Parts: sequence; structure tokens; C-alpha cells
Amino acid sequence: MILTGNIKEANDLLVPYRNGKCRIAYFSQTFRKLALIIESKDFKEVIYIIGAGCEYIKGPFSFPADGLKIERSIDDQDTFITNESAGFELKTIGGCSLVKGRLEQFSNDLDDFFLDKSELPQ
Repeated sequence: MILTGNIKEANDLLVPYRNGKCRIAYFSQTFRKLALIIESKDFKEVIYIIGAGCEYIKGPFSFPADGLKIERSIDDQDTFITNESAGFELKTIGGCSLVKGRLEQFSNDLDDFFLDKSELPQ
């Protein structure tokens, strides 16, 4: 399992998944936490991008992963997860984390997302 909050590293991990599909997987009742899943037939592992402090979302619920990117605002206050060609944008004030692993390693509860915490990177 790979877990990162580093935007450059996260964007680098997205590159091989460009031919995959991205969709909204989970969200909290208040939509303040939201998880996107990226799946590709070329890989056994999936990628989740988990947004914290979500403030704004627009676009489709499912779209091609090609063009998906993560950026920080100029003042470093906000994080944007976007796919311009799909018309998707998610703005968070709490940043985001990217995690890559096997689907069975994760739950559908964003408050207790990792099923086996011993597999988390130290």
C-alpha cells in the first residue's frame, strides 16, 4: 500500500492510470469528506483520492482518468482535484491524500477507511 499527501508524488502515481476510469466512490453525510476511486484494467491495485474539508464540487460523477490532476492554490490554502476535459472540479480546504492498494484493503467508511492498519506505511 502507498499513502501520500505530497501533491507531486500523488500526480506521479496517477500517470499510469490515465487509461482508467475515475468516479465518486464515497462521501460523508455532509459531503465534507469525499473519496474518488480510479480503476484501470491494467492494474490490480486501485487509487483513492480522499478530499478533506470539501467546499465545492462540479461535474460528472464518473469520467475518464486521463487529465486528472491535483493542484494547490497560489496562496497554498486550497487543494483542487480537477479534470478539465471532463468538466470535473473538487475544491478542498483540508487537502487530500492519495492511497494506492488492493480494493479489499479498504472499507466504505471514510472514518475507518483502512481495514488492516498494520498495512499502512510507517
